Formats: sequence, C-alpha cells, structure tokens
Amino acid sequence: MKNNIIYAALLPFCLTICTATDGDPSGKWKGTDNTPNGAMDLLYTFKVDGQKLTGSVEGPNAALDLENGTYKDSVLSFDLTIMGKALHQTGKYYGDSVVLDFTVRSGPKHLKLLKGE
Repeated sequence: MKNNIIYAALLPFCLTICTATDGDPSGKWKGTDNTPNGAMDLLYTFKVDGQKLTGSVEGPNAALDLENGTYKDSVLSFDLTIMGKALHQTGKYYGDSVVLDFTVRSGPKHLKLLKGE
C-alpha cells in the first residue's frame, strides 16, 4: 500500500519529464547539406521570443537572415531569400537535434542539425 502511494505521487512528475522537450531551439546548430557540388557545412543560429523565430544561416560563401520565422509546439518555419527567391523551410525541434525540410531545384531536402558551438 505504501509503495502504491509513492508511485501515485511520482507519476505526474515522471510524465512531465518524459513528455517535455528542453525549452526551445535557441542557439547554434550545425549540419551538412549534400549538394551536386559536394558537401556544404551550414551553421544555423536560432533565437525564439514567444512564437517569433529569428536568426541566420551561415554557409561557406555567405550568411542569410531568417525571415517570417515562427516557432510553436516544437515546429519551426521560416524563409530565406537566396538570389531574390524565397526558400521556405519547416522543421521540428527534438531537444538534441533539429530536422529541416525544404525543396530546391534538385528536389526535396531533409537536413538534420546537431547542437553547435
């Protein structure tokens, strides 16, 4: 009986830990995009303020600011303007990684980012 009371008291705490993510994706995230011209290392920087997502993406030749960024329920959405064209990216934050999906001329892309420095 005593054990049942202890388990009942700990259950809400355990459920909270098991279902929670570690806050939001604010910070630096690294990934490698395999392009027709070879591998390209990318550094994404995210900052979340409420449901607003800002930041940038740095590649080997340039840095781009995130535009129209939103973050809600672990889902990220933002645009990048590349050579005058908008590239829409969506993704999900998993605590230890961020996964982004977008479509370029060569087709759909799936990019996994890991916590950077």
